[in-house]
Amino acid sequence: MIQPPPEGVIRLAVETALAEDRAAEDVTTLAAVTPSLRGTARFLAKQDGVLAGLPVALEAFRVFDPTAGLAVHVQEGGRFAARSILAEVTCSVRAMLQAERVALNFLQRLCGTATHTRAFVDAVAGTGAVILDTRKTTPGLRDLEKYAVRCGGGTNHRRDLAAMAMIKDNHREALARAEMSLADGVAAIRQRTPGVAVEVEIDALDQLEAVELFESFRRQVVRDHPTLGGALQVRRLLYETTRRMLSEQVHDVIHASRSALDLALPTSVDSVRQQPTLISFGPAMRRQSSQLKQFLLQNLYRHPQVSQTMVHARRVIADLFACYLAEPGQMQAGFASRSRASSGDPGDRSQVARVVADYIAGMTDRFAAREHERVTGQRLFA
Repeated sequence: MIQPPPEGVIRLAVETALAEDRAAEDVTTLAAVTPSLRGTARFLAKQDGVLAGLPVALEAFRVFDPTAGLAVHVQEGGRFAARSILAEVTCSVRAMLQAERVALNFLQRLCGTATHTRAFVDAVAGTGAVILDTRKTTPGLRDLEKYAVRCGGGTNHRRDLAAMAMIKDNHREALARAEMSLADGVAAIRQRTPGVAVEVEIDALDQLEAVELFESFRRQVVRDHPTLGGALQVRRLLYETTRRMLSEQVHDVIHASRSALDLALPTSVDSVRQQPTLISFGPAMRRQSSQLKQFLLQNLYRHPQVSQTMVHARRVIADLFACYLAEPGQMQAGFASRSRASSGDPGDRSQVARVVADYIAGMTDRFAAREHERVTGQRLFA
């Protein structure tokens, strides 16, 4: 079930819209329609789409008739075909006519948002990509429109400016004018608001210029292959830049480690343990690699999509562990027999837990996801 916005948010949006329409002063309906008259109206789709907004539409009628009821034919987030009956509202005819336009305005807009979102979600199905929304919402309707995005299968990004920090192009320009680096900006945010998520918006490779290690090899690739500098060759440019960058890191760690070993001349494992770190980058590469790691940490590893994947991954492990601990026979035969051999004392489950942990630790990501779906019936990964 898709969680709708809080009731207070829905009521405020509806009351604002009804006040704008001066629905409480409807000169036609209040004069021509008997207060006791009741009726039922159908919401009929004119074209195919995805449903979002019935709770909002119902609230519009309930402002004038608290007894208004809704018979739902299509669930929120569900697809519907043209000419389908989406729902039926029963209430006083006065309330129906006073709230009709506002209810339809909300329903049409939110269904449109959900339908448009679903088109993008379907377009990337199976790729692992996630469709995120933005803050470019209609003033006063943000929570409703973000709800419609969820109905369409999309994922909400940050709700507002206080939800998380996002350094965008204008922020980078302001930092540069103040002679501050991107890292300075991130540090300032974390000092002022500890614990807040920080994201840096990157929409072109040239925004990686601040990462010395990447930029040096990007320039090298463009110099050697000028045609890769075009907009249509970004993927090949990124691949070749990354390939050269990784190769150089491998060569650097080999060279630096060999020099350290030649200097230390260790004669045994114990003598190695007594030495400072022997296998490492050289000073220059260590500095450049650290800068790259900081960039990736801020822009990739803490990205909302990655964070959501980590949440799902923790749930998979926790659910599998609980399931196998309760029913060791769910594991493959070898581990199941090990668990039976380890369960001598019914009060001591530690040995069985060790077998379960060993079994889960040996799983690939894909196998763990399939096993979780098998034992729980829930699919967390596309």
